[in-house]
Amino acid sequence: MNVMKDIKPNSLEAWISSSRPKTLVAALIPVAIGSSLAYADGKFNGWLTGICAIFACLMQIAANMINEFYDYLKGVDKKDRIGPQRALVQGWITPKVMKRGIAGILFAACVTGSCLLIYGGWELLFAGAGCFLFSHTVPRALATELLFFLFFSTSST
Repeated sequence: MNVMKDIKPNSLEAWISSSRPKTLVAALIPVAIGSSLAYADGKFNGWLTGICAIFACLMQIAANMINEFYDYLKGVDKKDRIGPQRALVQGWITPKVMKRGIAGILFAACVTGSCLLIYGGWELLFAGAGCFLFSHTVPRALATELLFFLFFSTSST
């Protein structure tokens, strides 16, 4: 049963709800695995792990918001949906503001990911482009997590 929340439009609470914080574990697990492998090889770098974790979380949040945005446009999400309420359908965030938020989060992810180029080389641009592409086009549940795993397990070493 959905309990209707009284959330102010475009508020911090609305953005947190739209980011789907419970899904961040899916972004952090590949970072933890890659970092564990790096630690086992004696190559662990805490700063690098932190940057990877921030990038992974930003991309997960972007994918969640992009998913919500397109589900809203397609009419897939309804006010009476089963499961967590969606910010756009509830009117907590307007579509125009959501698009700006997505752009801002993707920009922050690009800046964060750029810090990884120092350690991983320009080849990581392909991984970053893949993250961006997957967040927009393919079913995100499997593809994004697979890419995160491949990216973070290799970049943490």
